[in-house]
Amino acid sequence: NLNYLMLKKNQVGVFYDGTCPICFREIAFYKRCKGAGEVEWVDISVLDGGFVISGLSKEKALNRFHVRRRDGVVVSGGKAFAALWCELPSFSILGKACQIWPVSVVLELVYLGFLLIRPKIHRFILNR
Repeated sequence: NLNYLMLKKNQVGVFYDGTCPICFREIAFYKRCKGAGEVEWVDISVLDGGFVISGLSKEKALNRFHVRRRDGVVVSGGKAFAALWCELPSFSILGKACQIWPVSVVLELVYLGFLLIRPKIHRFILNR
């Protein structure tokens, strides 16, 4: 187990909850994509400390999807998905499009809607 994570300069970090079956499956899909080897995939559920990286608490990271971009800025929600997609060649056009207003706003609203129904989806997956 880790207490605190240090990423290399200019390295993209994806922070996900490995205990969430939805998150786990989605991240497993992205890890198989071209370009995924350049990304640091961090299962925050195995971290012991209160912080994942500087400025990002474990609690906050468990509540929303977060990505640390190459420039060191940590983004969450729809912006995090757009940042991840920009790193994966198969999704880069989608990622760039999702960074433009009003598409970025729509993506964030869809993500917020997903967060509202995630517990129900989670229960459905676990009860199958």
